[in-house]
Amino acid sequence: MLSFARGERAGQWPAKSTSSFERLKRLAAEAGLPDVEASTSYGNPALKVAGKSFVAVKNPETIVISISLDDKDHLLEMAPDIYFQTDHYVGWPHLPLRAALIGDEELRLRLIGAWLFRAPKKLADRFGRQPQL
Repeated sequence: MLSFARGERAGQWPAKSTSSFERLKRLAAEAGLPDVEASTSYGNPALKVAGKSFVAVKNPETIVISISLDDKDHLLEMAPDIYFQTDHYVGWPHLPLRAALIGDEELRLRLIGAWLFRAPKKLADRFGRQPQL
């Protein structure tokens, strides 16, 4: 169930960031991800599980997902038009993606994977899904 935390006031973020964030919230709810909290991470709109950010809107064009380093490398090879990396993210389990180029179904799969990556093991086990690349 999606809950809302500080920082959810209208007009706080640019309209396109808000639009991307609304999309993330909708897809997380459609995926049935439990214990999702709408919050912020480093001042950016983010979704968290157990206090840990698993996806954030970096700017109106960029969403950043949490992901294992192995899966990150796979996605960078698989779809370099969607997924990219900057020096800031090298060696870290986070992957930027171009919001306008990823479809809802693929983004929903990435959200499930990111949630599973960051959720406590017991909660993830109860959810009972495995991420698909």
